[in-house]
Amino acid sequence: MGRPWRAWHFALIAAVTLFVAADVFLLWAVLIAGAADPSGGNAGWTLREGEGQTLYAVSAPTSTTVNVTALVLACEVVSGVSTLQLQLYVDGERPLLPVGARREQLKDDPQLRLEIDGVAYPAKLFFAGDFAVIADRTDGVLPALSPGLAERFERGARLMLRFDLLTEKAGGSDFDGAATVELKAGDAGKAIAAVRRRCRQ
Repeated sequence: MGRPWRAWHFALIAAVTLFVAADVFLLWAVLIAGAADPSGGNAGWTLREGEGQTLYAVSAPTSTTVNVTALVLACEVVSGVSTLQLQLYVDGERPLLPVGARREQLKDDPQLRLEIDGVAYPAKLFFAGDFAVIADRTDGVLPALSPGLAERFERGARLMLRFDLLTEKAGGSDFDGAATVELKAGDAGKAIAAVRRRCRQ
């Protein structure tokens, strides 16, 4: 049986579709061109301009046990309103999954634990179109990063994402996948700060 859809899923997807449609080809071009190389041991952050006033900082996990290939810190601008998002893009058209897992193993209410330099911060996992969004608040119906979490993101050295995605787990662990991202690699500081400035954070 497929995962149940709630009302907020439809509101989120409808709203997100408005502001990603014009930029999706550019963003995927960036990923394919190697701005975020998941095989690289020292993946950095690359700044890219989208349509309108949209700005992206793109990177890749330095290590991962889920099928995430790119992380995108994006300042999405819709009708003059800026929203800061942390977006996860996966390999192909599959849902977010631990490596080797199957779609039918997904639980109805996936969870996330976000840690920056070993300290956990409240965050939730949302799904929209072909990507997932990590957020600790909503701007209207859109999931977003708060200024407080965005500041820790900019100042931190390492981001750890732990995922609880499957109905059954091996070994009794609370989590079945994880991804590590270096927040100081390459021009990360400048790229993250530029995206935050665009979103007036």
